Parts: sequence; structure tokens; C-alpha cells
Amino acid sequence: IVSPSLTLGSGIGADNFTFAQHMEMHVADIEVLKEAHFLDTTFLFSFGGRYAHILQSYSASRSNPGGTNGIITVALDKEDMDASNGFDGWGPTFSFEAIHPLSSWGLSGYGNLRGSVLWGIDRFHQNYHNNTTFVDANGVPNFVDVTKVSESTDRRTVPIAEGEVGLQFGNRIGRFYLFARAGVVYQRWWDVGGPTGTLGMLG
Repeated sequence: IVSPSLTLGSGIGADNFTFAQHMEMHVADIEVLKEAHFLDTTFLFSFGGRYAHILQSYSASRSNPGGTNGIITVALDKEDMDASNGFDGWGPTFSFEAIHPLSSWGLSGYGNLRGSVLWGIDRFHQNYHNNTTFVDANGVPNFVDVTKVSESTDRRTVPIAEGEVGLQFGNRIGRFYLFARAGVVYQRWWDVGGPTGTLGMLG
């Protein structure tokens, strides 16, 4: 996508742009957990499997409404580019968590770490389209319609690291322990690509 376009360079119209970016993640874990205690601290260990689907997309378009400069007349001048990158993978996941009481009325501090490794397929697709219609100085109509498509498929190993720390408030009600948390979470997904290319990571 180039600006100024040939139409704008000829003194006709104006280049208008539209950009959009989208990302969606679907992650599912199935785990076995083990609880242990040391003094007042509770520890949770888990191990299981994870599935993840990640889709990143980006689109850009340039359009010029056209017009005339007295020599040539442009009826249509538009460029579009769409790109998407998707990853689907499976693999093991494991975590460690510690919860320590800070008061006698249910307030605790907690922190956890999680690591995962996924093996899967990365699919990248890019589509470019240029459509221009104009009438030259000799009155001859010209039509330009260019489409370029590129695709790639690649096997990937995606390491994932996650960390969380925060506060927890909870109380026992019969055999159940109900709690609410507020914390800060950080995740890093390596080698899952980006919306406009096959290289990149998410953080």
C-alpha cells in the first residue's frame, strides 16, 4: 500500500485509508492437581495437557474517489491488503502455586508460575489487490486489476511462560472454600508469528 498514489500524484482526489487488526485466542487446559501444606502456606502443583488456537489478522486499504485534472480521468483507484496468521497446537503444561495467609480474616497473598510447550502448525496467508480504472489523455480507457496471493505452512514448537501474583480473599463455607482474587498476570508466547508475517511472539 503506497501513498501518494499515482492518482493523487496527478493532482486528483485524496487518498483515504482504513486499517484494522484482530486477535483471538482459545486455550484449554486439562490438569491433575496436588495440594500440599507447609506451616501456614498452601502449595498447588499441576500437570496436564494444553490446546491452543491463535488467530491474528491485519487489513489495510487505500482508496481514492478519483476525478479529473483536465488530462486524465480516474474512475476508481483502490488497494487492499489482508493478512492472517493462525497457529494450532497441543502439548504439556505444568504449574506451581503458593498461597500464604496475611490475616486471620481471610486475606492471603498468592503467586504462581506456569510453563507449557506446544507442537503444532502455523498457517500464514496474505492477499493483495489493486484495482484502477482511468481514461488517458487520448480518451482510451485503461483497467488495472492485480491480485497477489501468498501462503505458507510451517511446523512450530511454541514455548509459553506465565506468571501471576496478587491478593486473595476467601472463607470456608462447609466443605467448600470460596475465594476472589485480584492480581497481575504476564504471559509470553514465543514463535507464534504475527498478523503480517510468520515471525513474532506475543507478550
